[in-house]
Amino acid sequence: MLGGVAPILIFSFKPNIEALNPLFNALSGIPLIGSTFDLGLPIPLYLDEKLTGLYVESEAKNLDLNQEIDARFDGGPPVYFQRMLNSSVTVNLLATRDSILLPALLALADLIVPKVVNRKYSLTYLNGPTVVFDGLLHSLSTSQGADDNLIRITLQIQKTHKAPENVAASLKNSVTGPTPIGA
Repeated sequence: MLGGVAPILIFSFKPNIEALNPLFNALSGIPLIGSTFDLGLPIPLYLDEKLTGLYVESEAKNLDLNQEIDARFDGGPPVYFQRMLNSSVTVNLLATRDSILLPALLALADLIVPKVVNRKYSLTYLNGPTVVFDGLLHSLSTSQGADDNLIRITLQIQKTHKAPENVAASLKNSVTGPTPIGA
């Protein structure tokens, strides 16, 4: 929500720059307009029961870390490395079958499928302290009950983190051992 009226989920689809090359070249020198090509087209979905029929039932945030011990071959003390694997947010939504934006949410999720390979999309989720910028869709599932007209939606958004290059280089050096003398 972040000071707004309702939780918000923003789908951003990045344009195919190759197809827009003449336009991109012409507009890239204009300070504000040229930089908007990298942001993509934002499509906000307000998750408010009264406004759109989508309701945030619960949220959960998960951080996955990996800790490795680098055994040194030169007799020195072991070095401990800890790196971020990923950070994810799980949002559990409720919607009625006649919700205005439920078909839009599912259609936008389907639009992501061809853009996964080139990462030409991103998700932003804002609701109070739970904030994800430039996230990726990890999973989306829906289920319907026979006893009511509610549709339960589980949306997982993740933000992956890469290990710094110097950590990867130091891990490589620790496996191969110190450089032999005279090499």
